[in-house]
Amino acid sequence: LAPLLLFNFHAPHYFLLISVLLLLSTFFFITMINNKFLRNFIAIINLVYICSITFQIAYFINFKKDERLQAKDFLLKSSAPNDLIAIENYLNPGLFPPIEECSEVLKEKARITKKYHLGTGETYELKAKNNNQETCRPILGISNSVQFINTEYENIWNINFNSELLLHRKPIKYVSQEDYRKSESQYGTTINHNYILENSFITIFWDTRIEYILQNENYFPRFYVYSLKKR
Repeated sequence: LAPLLLFNFHAPHYFLLISVLLLLSTFFFITMINNKFLRNFIAIINLVYICSITFQIAYFINFKKDERLQAKDFLLKSSAPNDLIAIENYLNPGLFPPIEECSEVLKEKARITKKYHLGTGETYELKAKNNNQETCRPILGISNSVQFINTEYENIWNINFNSELLLHRKPIKYVSQEDYRKSESQYGTTINHNYILENSFITIFWDTRIEYILQNENYFPRFYVYSLKKR
């Protein structure tokens, strides 16, 4: 039950689906064993296994600073207020360091959203109202889904994975969950040619089982921060 309840508040969703199914299958198997000693022995081993995993996950959740927040602090310290920062998956909460755009941009997004009937714009207005000018930055979102198409701000606030558009904007920092040093794609080549890895934020677990269980989860995301090369 504990692995089901332990989740990171930055990205709450169903936790450890595959592992939960395996555990339930094991419990069902144990109930089919007639030998009491063998049944209790396997149950104890299973309990120890679950507790060992749960303890490690609970420890990292409660006593280690979230990678999103670590990356955010680093980006704010290593950039100036007017520096443009490119962040992949900026449209998806929980998949990026929580750096807010500045109030002027948020207000303009609200206006454009209303003007082109893209929504109510209330979310942008609320963010602008609660904005902290000391911890905001100009953001260039990078994603497969592009916003504000057919408006005067197309490819201004958000672009897709397009090398030409990226180099046209030349953000000072580039944040990704991918290690582009290992990429052979055209886009990865563009990143490697124009940017250098400045820092990375990765949780290293004591137990390799945790890495395997969490490989498709976003509770402990890894972030790579690249910096524009000086020419």
